[in-house]
Amino acid sequence: MSVWSEVRGQSMAIEQLRKAVERGRLAHGYLFVGPQGVGKRLVAQKFAQAILCKERKPHELEACGTCTSCRPFLAGNHPDFQVVECPEGKREIPIDLLVGSKENRGQEGLCHGLSLKPLSGSRKIAIIDDAHLLNDAGANAILKTLEEPPELAVLILVASTLETVLPTIRSRCHLVRFQQLGYEDIEALLSAEGSIETGMVKEVSQMCDGSLSMAKEMLDPALWELRKTLRKTLCERRIPGQKTAQMIFSYLESHSSETSAQRESIQHIFRFVIDDLRRVIQVVCGAETREQNHSLVRDSHNEIVQMAKSLSPDPETIECFAKMCDRVMEASGQVLQNVNLSLCLEACFDDVSRMRANLANTGVN
Repeated sequence: MSVWSEVRGQSMAIEQLRKAVERGRLAHGYLFVGPQGVGKRLVAQKFAQAILCKERKPHELEACGTCTSCRPFLAGNHPDFQVVECPEGKREIPIDLLVGSKENRGQEGLCHGLSLKPLSGSRKIAIIDDAHLLNDAGANAILKTLEEPPELAVLILVASTLETVLPTIRSRCHLVRFQQLGYEDIEALLSAEGSIETGMVKEVSQMCDGSLSMAKEMLDPALWELRKTLRKTLCERRIPGQKTAQMIFSYLESHSSETSAQRESIQHIFRFVIDDLRRVIQVVCGAETREQNHSLVRDSHNEIVQMAKSLSPDPETIECFAKMCDRVMEASGQVLQNVNLSLCLEACFDDVSRMRANLANTGVN
């Protein structure tokens, strides 16, 4: 079985790496760029394993998986391979991981490790995940390594966006772009893990922006319970705006104390709310297709149909729910601008509550 069999949806990136090896043009620095959760780190690891494999045929990019290099690599203790990433709870990669502590500056850390001769393989390889989280000192340390790369070293930087990496670093790396995964790829990867309802897999696969990590986050059972509650709330004639905002914020606080994690979670919630509002509109208009029905969890679809039956198919109803959807989308955009989450939620659902109340006051629904 190929070392690349676990990777889906990134054939162009893999082929780019294959051609470089076939031509004998292995670079000292690589920059893997693409959305989160699409397989950049996985490809970087497979790439490193293949390069270090002692049974690899010249000019090919395959690892045997059983040699004296592959076994320790797969066990996570290969002496010529290291990975640095941003520690949990940190907003940037500590400089100590790159150049050592103050007491041993320049005598330990990733940069020092790359400068040493390989212990068992033909190369020294390092991956910096979350390279977009390098601070100025860290970026300068990496830049120095790239400007004067050790002869047998290969450094792979993994970042979400190209713009967050210093231009001087970008110019010294071989750029490899990664694309969003297709929903078929997401669905296949989630299904392979088993024990997940098919409807949930299909639904999340189409809502996660081609990111496997986002899809897994969206499968959180507590999040689905919150979604069910919100779905019922948003079709009430009198939506309790403040109570709804507080319910969501309580979930965010119980999910994580980190603001960055809370911002990611609230985007998942907004995605679910927007999707449910759109589906209600589709059912009211009679525009939902059989394919859309099958992509929903059965209970979710039944709930949406029941909600839609309580609404009159009038232009006022459709316009109201469309405006509610637009307001939630606006709030989602505001979250990206680092607004206060609690205030953002309160303002959003106060407006949504007012829109729904205005519709109820007209006597239409």
